[in-house]
Amino acid sequence: MLQDAYLAAHRSFADFDHADDGAFFRWLCRIIDHRIRDLGDHFGAQKRQPVVVPRSAPTGPVTAVARAEHQAKVAAALDRLADDHRQVVLLRYFEGLTAEEAGERMSRTAGAVRKLTVRALAELGKLL
Repeated sequence: MLQDAYLAAHRSFADFDHADDGAFFRWLCRIIDHRIRDLGDHFGAQKRQPVVVPRSAPTGPVTAVARAEHQAKVAAALDRLADDHRQVVLLRYFEGLTAEEAGERMSRTAGAVRKLTVRALAELGKLL
């Protein structure tokens, strides 16, 4: 960007009017300022905004094996949890239910489900 501004200054040097000692500096700063604004307008245009596509994690053979091992560890740890701890983890994190929805299924209040979730996650963390 700065090189473009210097090139523009070089090309339009014939238009420069030396009025005082700071004139050249102000003239050059004005050219740079205009260049920054032009680039901001160019790259800020809606049609130039990049489309963000969510990327999935790499799926090479090493990654696939690591995922499978991790899934096996989580499954084994879930099997070792108490029934109510396992159920609340499955409902909240695997089925994506809210505390209220999980509470309805478990015949508990939403507050009780939240507390149970905290205890279940702590136990799961110890097992992992």
